[in-house]
Amino acid sequence: MKKFKWVEHPIPLVFKRDELLACEFNINCKVPRPILSISKEFLILSNSFVIIRNLFLIPALISILYLCANELQDVYEAWKSSEKSTIHFIELRKKHYGDDYFDTLPENIKYKI
Repeated sequence: MKKFKWVEHPIPLVFKRDELLACEFNINCKVPRPILSISKEFLILSNSFVIIRNLFLIPALISILYLCANELQDVYEAWKSSEKSTIHFIELRKKHYGDDYFDTLPENIKYKI
């Protein structure tokens, strides 16, 4: 079992606003992460959502778009294949039994093919 450690909780920056704005800084120096930029009015911090978006959400969106396009292409090809096989079936039946084959079939009777 670990020993209990007293840790110091961070103080929110809103409580240190005046102290932070009073500090003079060199414009040419580079600020450390997670601070993105400093001005007299704003202190801009990066958050973890940017990392999550770049690592997971953008690739997930691209893969979902790819899968949707692939599925639409499969549906289109299946539709065309079904049309071709139906037209072939109709032409074959008309050739074998005559042009009025479908007109002479009784309605509401199901046939096994």
